[in-house]
Amino acid sequence: MARNKHPEETVELILDVAFRLFMEKGYEHTSIQDIIDGLGGLSKGAIYHHFHINNAI
Repeated sequence: MARNKHPEETVELILDVAFRLFMEKGYEHTSIQDIIDGLGGLSKGAIYHHFHINNAI
């Protein structure tokens, strides 16, 4: 896989999509899969790479 030369743009895209979904559906009703579906081809791995998400609740 090619290295992303502009990781800050990827972070912005993820944040933009997440924010839009939080506004539409609410935080509690937005899943990681919802965000992935709005990213236009980015993977779940991209989110975990840019945001070190802890699944333990």
